[in-house]
Amino acid sequence: MLVGWGSARSPFFAGLGIPSFAWLVLGMLAFELVAGLVLKAHPSAILSMGWRIAGLLISFVGCYSAMAMLQAA
Repeated sequence: MLVGWGSARSPFFAGLGIPSFAWLVLGMLAFELVAGLVLKAHPSAILSMGWRIAGLLISFVGCYSAMAMLQAA
């Protein structure tokens, strides 16, 4: 949702030229790397691909829903 809010409301965010989808993937990468460091395990051993796809779909829906609501307002 933060990515959607930033895309819809922040001129700096929009001016970077990076698509929202790329921000979502980078956010997931950062989350998995931090989780791997905290849990002292390789990120591929923490989450299965099914959970990754589900997380990406949920973040995609949340991001673009937030963008649609904020741009309509």
